[in-house]
Amino acid sequence: MKKLTLLFALAVSVYFISCKDDKKEEPKPVVKSTQELLTNKNWVVSKVDVSGQDIWSSFLVPACNKDNQYKFRTDDTLVMNEMATKCDPADPQTKSNYYKIVSDKRIYLDLELTSSVVLDDTTDILELTETSLKLSTIYSGLPAVVTFSKKD
Repeated sequence: MKKLTLLFALAVSVYFISCKDDKKEEPKPVVKSTQELLTNKNWVVSKVDVSGQDIWSSFLVPACNKDNQYKFRTDDTLVMNEMATKCDPADPQTKSNYYKIVSDKRIYLDLELTSSVVLDDTTDILELTETSLKLSTIYSGLPAVVTFSKKD
């Protein structure tokens, strides 16, 4: 009887040990810095919201500006690439500008969006993720939210 009791106790112990909670710790998310998020890919302007209207998608912005790509470099250089459609064939393919991260929520930009609109101011970063950058700024004298999307 002792052997049977011992065998039963051993079987119950093995059962409970094998059924222990196998929860694995979730890996902690990698938090990237503002500079890492800005510099890891090219960006394109996808929307310029002025008073609820998307100016960027309208006829007001020439198509030659809509394919421009922007590359934030780690040396605070911001390079604009004209891509396939240039407004003036004599324009250089790329233009170097300047940016400076002021804080996680503010950035200084010297950036040509179109031939007539230059952002040259410290702006608020409303959102910065792997795929989206939203800035609160002034566009043609009006308050605006400029949205950039990542370009692969």
